[in-house]
Amino acid sequence: MVKEIVSRGVEIDIEPKMGMDGTWQMWVHDPDGNKIECMQYTDKSAQLRYGI
Repeated sequence: MVKEIVSRGVEIDIEPKMGMDGTWQMWVHDPDGNKIECMQYTDKSAQLRYGI
């Protein structure tokens, strides 16, 4: 996903990193300046393991 959005001119605010909840996270912003969080669940993601 990173390569695709960067190739389309989107600037990544915070590079992908593994969050404390076991989910890959990164942040971008839309043309109005709103922050957007992009997430990718893993088999260790709290959201999947605990139904959060």
